Amino acid sequence: NLVEARKSLSLFQHHDGITGTAKDHVVLDYGEKMLNSINLLQEVISHSSNFLLTKSKANFKPNLQTTYFDLDDTRSAAWSVPSKTVIQVDHPDMPNRVVISNSHARRRQEMVSIRVSKPDVRVYYMNMIEDEEEEE
Repeated sequence: NLVEARKSLSLFQHHDGITGTAKDHVVLDYGEKMLNSINLLQEVISHSSNFLLTKSKANFKPNLQTTYFDLDDTRSAAWSVPSKTVIQVDHPDMPNRVVISNSHARRRQEMVSIRVSKPDVRVYYMNMIEDEEEEE
C-alpha cells in the first residue's frame, strides 16, 4: 500500500499537476489517484497505530482486513466535500475507545471535537502508568 501510494502521489510533482496545465480528463485522473493514495495511506496509518499501541509486540499478528482506526475525514469521491466520522455509541455499558494522536514533534494544546451518535456520553481520560490504565 505504501509503495502504491508513493507512486500515485509522485504524479503530482509533474509540471502539469503543479501548474494546472493538464487536460480535464488528466485532472480527473489525478484526483482519483490522489484520493486512492490518501485512502491507502490512511490504511497504513491505521495498522501502524494499532501495532504501536499493542502491548505485546512480539506476539503481534496483523489482520489487514480489519480497520483498527478511522481517521477524521472521509471522501466518497475525489471532488466531494469531506465528511466527518461519527462514532457510533450503541450501548452505555459498552464503552468505545477513542485515540487522539499528536502528529507534531512538540507539545501542543488545542480543542478537540468528536462527533458521536448520541448526545449523552461520558468522556474519560485514560492515563497509562507502568502498563496499567488509570482513569482520570
